[in-house]
Amino acid sequence: MINIRKGASGKKVKHGVVFLLSLLMLNSLAAASELRGLVVQGSDWAFAQGAAAMQAGIREIMTTAREKGFNTIFFQVREAGECFYPSEYETWSALFGEQDPGFDPLAFALNEAHQNGMQFHVQIEVLTAYSLVNKPKSADHLYMRNGTKWVIADDNFKPVIGEYAYYLDPLNPEVISYLKRQVAEITGRYAIDGVYFSHLRFPDNTYIANRSFLSFYNNVSAFTLNTKEVLAQEILTSCLEALVSEIKLVKPYLTVFAETEPMVSQIKGIKELLPADSYYFQNGISWLKEGLVDVLVPRIHVRYKTFDDLYLAYLREAEAAPDWVVPSLRGDVESFHSADVAKELDLIRKEQGKGSIIFSASDIMKGPSIFEEAAELPFLARTHEKTSAAEIDLSSKSIPNDMVRLGANGRIRIVDQQNRLNLMLDALPRTLALETLREKMRYSTREWVVPYRYVAVSNNGLERPDPFIELRRAPSFMTPDSSFNFLFRASPGTTCINGTELIAYPHTHIFFQDIAFKPFGKRTIVRGTVSKEGETRFYETIYYGNMPDTTTKHAVIMKSVSPQGTVILPPEDMLRITFQSHLAEAMDTILLYANGKAFPLWYNGNRYVGELPCALFEAEGSAFIQVAARDNRGKNYSYNLPISLKVQPAYRFPLIETREDFAQVSFSSGDVRLGGPYIHEYPTGVRFRTNGKIGENYRVRLGATDMGYISEKQVRELAPGMPAPAYNITSMSIRPDSAKDVLTIPWPEPVPYAVTPQPEQNRIRITLYGVSSNSTWISHREGLKIIDYVTWEQRDAETYDIYVYLQDNNIWGYDLVAGNRFLSFSIKYPPVRTALRIAIEAGHGGDWNWGAVGLSGLKEKDVNRDTAEKVRDMLRSMGYDVVEVRPEDSSPMLRERWLLTDSLQADVFISIHANAGGKGYLSVAGTSTYYNNPFWREFAEIGYAKLRELPLEEFGIVGSFNYMMCRMTQRPSMLVEQAFMSHAEDEDKLADPEFRTKIAEKIAQTVDEYVNMKLRR
Repeated sequence: MINIRKGASGKKVKHGVVFLLSLLMLNSLAAASELRGLVVQGSDWAFAQGAAAMQAGIREIMTTAREKGFNTIFFQVREAGECFYPSEYETWSALFGEQDPGFDPLAFALNEAHQNGMQFHVQIEVLTAYSLVNKPKSADHLYMRNGTKWVIADDNFKPVIGEYAYYLDPLNPEVISYLKRQVAEITGRYAIDGVYFSHLRFPDNTYIANRSFLSFYNNVSAFTLNTKEVLAQEILTSCLEALVSEIKLVKPYLTVFAETEPMVSQIKGIKELLPADSYYFQNGISWLKEGLVDVLVPRIHVRYKTFDDLYLAYLREAEAAPDWVVPSLRGDVESFHSADVAKELDLIRKEQGKGSIIFSASDIMKGPSIFEEAAELPFLARTHEKTSAAEIDLSSKSIPNDMVRLGANGRIRIVDQQNRLNLMLDALPRTLALETLREKMRYSTREWVVPYRYVAVSNNGLERPDPFIELRRAPSFMTPDSSFNFLFRASPGTTCINGTELIAYPHTHIFFQDIAFKPFGKRTIVRGTVSKEGETRFYETIYYGNMPDTTTKHAVIMKSVSPQGTVILPPEDMLRITFQSHLAEAMDTILLYANGKAFPLWYNGNRYVGELPCALFEAEGSAFIQVAARDNRGKNYSYNLPISLKVQPAYRFPLIETREDFAQVSFSSGDVRLGGPYIHEYPTGVRFRTNGKIGENYRVRLGATDMGYISEKQVRELAPGMPAPAYNITSMSIRPDSAKDVLTIPWPEPVPYAVTPQPEQNRIRITLYGVSSNSTWISHREGLKIIDYVTWEQRDAETYDIYVYLQDNNIWGYDLVAGNRFLSFSIKYPPVRTALRIAIEAGHGGDWNWGAVGLSGLKEKDVNRDTAEKVRDMLRSMGYDVVEVRPEDSSPMLRERWLLTDSLQADVFISIHANAGGKGYLSVAGTSTYYNNPFWREFAEIGYAKLRELPLEEFGIVGSFNYMMCRMTQRPSMLVEQAFMSHAEDEDKLADPEFRTKIAEKIAQTVDEYVNMKLRR
């Protein structure tokens, strides 16, 4: 949905209404919906004597705030290196005499705000380090411990004063680490709703003239390619990014506010205010646009006429995100006048702003109410779904000047004391490219799982730190589901979800729990934790369940329409069209239209089916196809289907010829996942008559009753009028060779052919299309070892079947090879045991072909590789010659694997995989074996029986499996699916090297037993 709003310049501005549905559903909107924030400073309550009095002061502020229409509290927790909560890192505020006040003010205020139905955010003065007003004296104070090293000083090492305080230097990595620890302390300990960062600025503009900064700038200017002013802005931005990332790595749903000074440099006639960008070096607009913060808060504590210009300037600069500019107003109505405050609020509402933040509680307590009625809170955490937090531990790297750049042209980031780099990524790149003054690093993000906290082990390798927690499966932020089975993985330790201890699987370390969502519109918090030796890691986020399913329902699901594309058929044909519908049960009438002609549709319980007689469109040449429908409520639907029909006479269909080897002709044109139902795979030069085209597939006429489909990419059209290949067959001969029996078949014309195994009849059928019988003899030579005899049958006028009868069906492979004018069909003799060669394929492999990925992130390619290597070693110890089709972590194409196996003249082939599928983490499980050729069924049966001796569930023996590596007729071939990567218990077994050894033993025993059994026969 798009809103048209008048921007600050008076021009119409389009902007997407982000989470409009969220606003409507999550907030139960009243007449007004706006942020009404109140800043509560320590000085608003901490001067009271004694804990009880201070608590009473806080309680009164919260009660009064709610009565006066406020819905959000911004509670100051840090000021000038002092805290209003018990911190491990900073002393208590000088307002308490730097002593424990006898209670936790933050915890108390948080509870009072929530009891009054208000949201609660902590306000943190980021860089103030020492108050010149209170002048704390404790030796434990931040400035006393680190001030000379950490605060911004002039060239004479004297601290620079900004307003009332000394400021920390955000260029110092120790400062970044310190602030991150403090933010993590607050975020981890308290159930707050968000964080408000203020005083994230330099004390003045002399910073870029200091010798220390100029020295730094001279060292890095060629790398940054920025001015001193821009570099100072990037240093502040990097500090903010580090703190926001630290928050969102553990609680990504928290709303982050950041305060800036006004952009007065853009307003003429304003002299008394100092500009945010060129004096304090704040680039707040970039913070907003890059998604570093959810809400930008310009601090505009001025009278109305000045406020108007300053606020509208921010809206203009914000461009696509003006709604998330929420100004801070001064609530002292005595000094700033209630009429001015009212006008400021009116302007914010006129510009469709999301609200305001009033400074401060003391002013509000004294003055009249500035709000006339209560208001619900708008949804403000806009970056929750949009921006990703990441931390890369680069402690193994040397980082000159503590500076890293993201990509070739990215802004600079300052690492912390431990060389940890924090990032807020607007969109997770496929590859994260980092540069320092010394080296370049590139990290694939394909395996990343939230939270994105990793350790660099090389210039292109990352691993999880210890300890770690990760959320591997979760629903969307808003979901129609009433519950979800949340899946976590963690390092070894005590693991919990929402406080319930769960035992992680020993080898994969996954654990999961089904969590019911709260009723419609209420948020559900989900937290996973791992604890070990007193250290705890957690990741916590929120979900809104039981939401209405807003998926658009269609009478026609377009992707289900079959066929798709241009269909070319002769007049005597029928075009069958099928599709699925979201609204089948609600349909009153639904019709198929072609060039305005209506045709009925029939519903078979799963799909709608209709047929168009092509003869009706012969004169028109083509037809455009639509569906029109009306549901039971009288709502009408119409769709242009992604099909067009072209009708042409049979003589106009071309003759085609394969232009590459291994051209596949299938029984159907439907999409298949693992390998089509192929009639045969042909070499270059075989010719076919066509009688239709379905999208990108030609329909080929093989015989009077047989048809197939071949991709247009594998063939070329021949000259119009060229006759189809055909010939009369006269004679055939069968003879023994040194290692095989050979049947030679005349093939003077490149007609199609097919080979069909029929072990139940002890025979193999060879079919020639376009061939008629003129047979006078079939010669059988002496010494045949496998072939018993050969006969033939003219199935119809153009289909010729050859039947190769076998002495028994204990064969070792057969092949049909097209030569210049003959087809050579051969059946192998049994191999010699001492020279028998086994080919092993480890499924998948390489950088991108991982195969299935388990619940824990375990890659199928690695499981397959390890098992295959174990099988290799075991078979070699049994005396077999073993070759690997996929050595190491290579990734040859399937056709390359097939050709390699053939070129190595392997006698037996086995492919090793691991399965995946089903819903739920404990649904589909078990081991299975697969074969394509029924001659190799016994191989799969023996393998399955062996694997079932292990503690693995039954999934079954699967025949007619069309995976390319199983479609070998040249040798006994079988595929093993060890177990299911998608099943928690199966995956845990597959992750265990000892269990993989047991699987390998069963596979090796299978090969040995099968080979010895066949040789004995």
